[in-house]
Amino acid sequence: MNTPNLKTITAILRDYSSLVIPVALIAVAVIILLATPLLMGSKLEEKVKSKSLSLARLAQSLSQEAVPADQWKEAQEYQNAHSADANQISELARQTTQRELLSYKIFPEPRDKSLGIYQEFGQRYRGSIDGMLGEMNAIDCPTEQEVQDIVATSSPSAGTANRGIPFITEAGGFGGSKVDRMIRNVVCTERAKSGAIYALPSDFAGYRYWGPDQGGREGETFSYTGVEESVEACWYWQLGYWVIEDVGATISTLNAGSNSVLTSCVKRVFSVSFGDRGMSSRPKDSSRPEYVVLKQNEQPAALTLRSCNKDTDVVYFNLSVIVRNRDVLRFMRQLCSGKPHRFRGYFGNEAEQIFQHNQITILGSKTEAVQRESKEHTLYRYGDDAVVRLDLECEYMFKINGYDEIMPAPVKELLAGGAPDDMME
Repeated sequence: MNTPNLKTITAILRDYSSLVIPVALIAVAVIILLATPLLMGSKLEEKVKSKSLSLARLAQSLSQEAVPADQWKEAQEYQNAHSADANQISELARQTTQRELLSYKIFPEPRDKSLGIYQEFGQRYRGSIDGMLGEMNAIDCPTEQEVQDIVATSSPSAGTANRGIPFITEAGGFGGSKVDRMIRNVVCTERAKSGAIYALPSDFAGYRYWGPDQGGREGETFSYTGVEESVEACWYWQLGYWVIEDVGATISTLNAGSNSVLTSCVKRVFSVSFGDRGMSSRPKDSSRPEYVVLKQNEQPAALTLRSCNKDTDVVYFNLSVIVRNRDVLRFMRQLCSGKPHRFRGYFGNEAEQIFQHNQITILGSKTEAVQRESKEHTLYRYGDDAVVRLDLECEYMFKINGYDEIMPAPVKELLAGGAPDDMME
């Protein structure tokens, strides 16, 4: 067989040169047609695999997180527990105003029409304050006459050098010789050691009002003018006693363990009073407790913006004490802290329960240094502690559903004419 030589091949290509380009194009097309499915197949496979795997993983995770058929039962238990918590909070708030009464014969209407039930209320009011002062181990300072009598019998210069010398000078200090002043200081100091705090029943609003000299000028002492007015007076002074009771509990807690004014935290009570806000001095017992009831569009004066509304009643009160300087904030915290109280039902015939209340908010405070040599303090001894006079103006809150069942009708009518229900609490 003869092998084609170069000339022969060249001749053939020259003869068929017009077919070279079409044949080349066909060859390229065949290669593309054969390669494309292979390339596309691999990419498609990768895409399918990636999507399928991700979908599989998603399906698996969803199957693991699927809510069990009885999941609603657990959700219901949670909602029930949440509702129970809310109801418990509401009940605890209600219990703050379920308090023990001084008399169970008067509210909401008196059980009999005799004057005696109001006199009995007054006696219990005064007796409860007396008992509170006993628990506080309260004393009074010696009187000027007491000290002068002791000096007259003890001082070697008594009856001679002291004749015509005033017992207390205009500046507030003691007159007389150095020995006389020493004796007077001993007398006052020994009195301070005999009790934990200086306080008198008359320092607390209402004590004189319910005193034995009833029938005095209107507003100063209780005077029977009718059933409705008397029931209303007892109601407001019942509120007042609850406030006073908390002040007494605060002092007893802070002075616990002290048998001497010299070592006590709270040294002296000036007054617990009611009425308009403000810490200006006023006669004791000048006004009874009153609800903060606003007219339409009137704004409360307190920073808390609270007044009587459909859920809560508000009363203002003022408090003045002598306290150790370092214990001012401690006194304020204790005054506003939770305190226990007893409840035997609205009519006093149920089993006794112990509840908690926390109803005081301090609206304003003022402190001033004590000038121990002034007339106001000459007969008092406060020890070596730095002390200040602390004046507080406060509000006291009552939950209406805690005592609505026994609130007298005239009081309800007063509150119904007050601020609108949507007044800010």
